[in-house]
Amino acid sequence: MKPIISYVGAGALLVSGLFLTAPVQAQTTTSETFSTTTPQPTANTDWTTTFSLPQFDPSQGTLNEVIITVDSTMNTQLTVQNNGPSPDSGHAFTEIEFFVDDSGLNLNGAGNPALTYNSPNFNFDNLASGDSVTSGILSGHGTSVGSSPYTSPTVLSEFTGTGTISLNGSTETTTVTATSGANTSANQSTTADGNVSVTYDYTVPTPEPTTLGLIALGGGVACFFRRRQSR
Repeated sequence: MKPIISYVGAGALLVSGLFLTAPVQAQTTTSETFSTTTPQPTANTDWTTTFSLPQFDPSQGTLNEVIITVDSTMNTQLTVQNNGPSPDSGHAFTEIEFFVDDSGLNLNGAGNPALTYNSPNFNFDNLASGDSVTSGILSGHGTSVGSSPYTSPTVLSEFTGTGTISLNGSTETTTVTATSGANTSANQSTTADGNVSVTYDYTVPTPEPTTLGLIALGGGVACFFRRRQSR
């Protein structure tokens, strides 16, 4: 009877080996978010800076998408001057355009801000000819998540590695006025900060639960027959 047991044991080992060498098909999609290690502190606009972000480590899986999120807060003070011959009414606000891009302009392209946001309106009424009026401190905040993930091979390649990637950041600040007259102007004094984060969506190969169970079962059967044969 020992030869029969030996054949059965060998068959169990063969089946176990088939499961062990079977290709893994299942994949898990996951994501991870990293903030810049070099945020722009609050400073007078307009400023330029460099945002450093960790690259996606390819040992974690396959990178599918890159999502960039930008965030900024401003504090601004507006002064409105009526240069016309008669009283004027209206409002003014400060607008900030926040630009973020790589050296090759592969993210937003030349002249395209990643974020545009405004301060609250500063309202003025019956401002006399030749007079000016100054607001208090007006605070505004803006956040923008990329309208669509970046999936081009160029972007995925430059964001993949074991080091960091540098993105160029800058602001452009303007004042906007809406008045009943034609000769009222506004100027601003503004500070703002800037922050950037990146989210990596990637896939990781994972064994299917059923395959893991069959591998364990095949190994257990082989062990059992080896023990019986040795008696």
